[in-house]
Amino acid sequence: MMKIVILGTGNVARFFLQQLAAQKVDVVQLYNHRAESAQDLSIQYGIPLVTETNAINTDADLYLFCIKDQAIAALAADIKLKPTQTAVHCAGSQSLDLLAATGINTAVVWPLYSINKNKLPQERTVPLVVEASNNFAAQQAEAFAALISDHITPVSFAQRQYLHLSAVMVNNFTNHLLAIGAQICAEQSLPYDLLKPIIAQTFISAMTQDPYSLQTGPAVRNDVRTMDVHVQLLQTHPEWESLYQAISNSIEKMYS
Repeated sequence: MMKIVILGTGNVARFFLQQLAAQKVDVVQLYNHRAESAQDLSIQYGIPLVTETNAINTDADLYLFCIKDQAIAALAADIKLKPTQTAVHCAGSQSLDLLAATGINTAVVWPLYSINKNKLPQERTVPLVVEASNNFAAQQAEAFAALISDHITPVSFAQRQYLHLSAVMVNNFTNHLLAIGAQICAEQSLPYDLLKPIIAQTFISAMTQDPYSLQTGPAVRNDVRTMDVHVQLLQTHPEWESLYQAISNSIEKMYS
């Protein structure tokens, strides 16, 4: 059975721990530089916690770096692994090179999902994207990923960068547009609930059909009069006005 050390206790670490506990996998240790941020996990799962790098277990098979992107390289510099051990980080947009100081076996296992510790996904449906430095690291990373999910996709770094870009577009940017819509409703004393059916329609349709074929609205039909009215309504929010015009221009160009 694979022995795992988890470094960090944020959203992704908590998701991995939940899934690994369900599989009764041996997580031999948690590391976090602040004990108070990790004590609850240590107690909940009965896993020893350390706060110093020199106390990190040296006999595990896999070392999972579930920490902030900007902290990975610094922590990796403090951890030297054997040729039979593998270091894995979970940052979708970051290179394997961040782990180079640990040794020859490095990998990425990135959950292509917005993980929130207050609402962790329970099913084995979260896609995991895997990249590795060599065949041994790939085998270890994919074996670990198989403990978490039934949906595993090996990719190159270039492919992972484009996947991360796409995820930002469909998740982060879309959520920002929803937040703008909610704020417009609030400013005009309108219930946001009125928009929920069309939001649900949009996402349900996009899950079953090609989004390109689903495009509607004034931009795709070149309804300049309606778009001019919308731009006027957004004058009190110039950043939203610019966003409206940029997206409308993009739609027009895509369908011209």
